[in-house]
Amino acid sequence: MYVSFLSMEKKPIKEKGGDGHIPTNKKAIEHSQKVEGVDLSLIERGLSLNDLPKTAKELTELQEILNETKNKKTIESKKRYERLVIEFDLQVANLIRKGFVKKAKLNVEEFRNILKTLKEKLIELSLLEFPKGQIPFIIVPREKLLSLKEKIELIELQGRKGSTLLDLSKFKTVEYLEIPETLAYLIVDVGISITTQEETADNAERQLKEDGRSPITIEEGVALALQYPRILEEHNVIFAGSRYDTNQVADLWLHGNNPEFSLYSRNNSNPRWSLVSCGNRIG
Repeated sequence: MYVSFLSMEKKPIKEKGGDGHIPTNKKAIEHSQKVEGVDLSLIERGLSLNDLPKTAKELTELQEILNETKNKKTIESKKRYERLVIEFDLQVANLIRKGFVKKAKLNVEEFRNILKTLKEKLIELSLLEFPKGQIPFIIVPREKLLSLKEKIELIELQGRKGSTLLDLSKFKTVEYLEIPETLAYLIVDVGISITTQEETADNAERQLKEDGRSPITIEEGVALALQYPRILEEHNVIFAGSRYDTNQVADLWLHGNNPEFSLYSRNNSNPRWSLVSCGNRIG
């Protein structure tokens, strides 16, 4: 409950001196402002003395409500943090199981140490609420650790490995994206944002930017497919954050049930293809 002092009517204080006249000198005015040690200037601020106990009670009740709300948010944040830690550990274990660490010529302890700083970032992520259906984050190990081609080969769906016939060195990250320089980073709040049923991939990308979201790169798309390959059972996905040339971007789809990276025209529209986006990147 809010207490508005401005809405209360102000009444001038008029106190007569001992001779029955309204005092005009400074000393008399100071005397008239005090009755038995109580500062009557409170009244001038619009607050009656009789209102003080009531106001104090209301403020106490308000503080109790605020404390209860704060405690509830703290509990919810703690639960989100615990879920994020479980998700993080599962993604790390999945990369190890798929052979990423071995191919990168690292041992498990070295790999975990590389990712240690990212795990600490989960505390700040626990303060966020992610829309239903969105993936809170994906760990993106950089090409500094393992080449894009070798990472694609680690993608697996129902026993079929990822592949591509493309010259991966031709992919360039679009200029407006800011990619962390760390050995690994997180893409946050990941999801299928826009289908290209009625919009071209170029217009869909423009809409993402207006919504404050970012298309993901081919390297981020590989990281997504390493963790959630079954997304391809429902979607053919476009990674508009990487350009192959001026007119084509990276995509991933099931070609004969095999996960395959190929090219998608920025001027094309197709209801079977969707752009993948993220809300932020943390390194």
